[in-house]
Amino acid sequence: MGTLPDRSAEMTVVPMRGNHELIREGEEIWPGVRAVVTPGHTPGHSSFIVDSGAGRIIAFGDAFHAPAQLAHPEWGSLPDTDADGVLKARTRLLGELEQPGTLGFGIHFGDQAFGRVVRDEAGAPTWQPVATEFVRATPRLL
Repeated sequence: MGTLPDRSAEMTVVPMRGNHELIREGEEIWPGVRAVVTPGHTPGHSSFIVDSGAGRIIAFGDAFHAPAQLAHPEWGSLPDTDADGVLKARTRLLGELEQPGTLGFGIHFGDQAFGRVVRDEAGAPTWQPVATEFVRATPRLL
């Protein structure tokens, strides 16, 4: 029996409605939502670009764990499984995040989860948080 080629850099599996569906790099998985396979942190890690036509947001998941990694993408995170892969994914994401009209969503960035990547005076990429407001549902009575 032959072995299958490693295609983890080209596709990943995402759960949808209780099933698993294979998605490919760049595939539109929902209208306006494109998959970006970003391996390195974990096998099959993916990020998503949501494009409204008026702007876009990139949800990059675990590709970056702290804003400091934007200027130092070579700084690993303990759970990273492939240092070279995560560095390539971060470099690619930085290029996407610097595109005009693009916001980022960093799930691990605490109270600065939404922001833009801008260059500082020295030319290093930095995180410029964007003020956000959210509405919570009225707490239920216990």
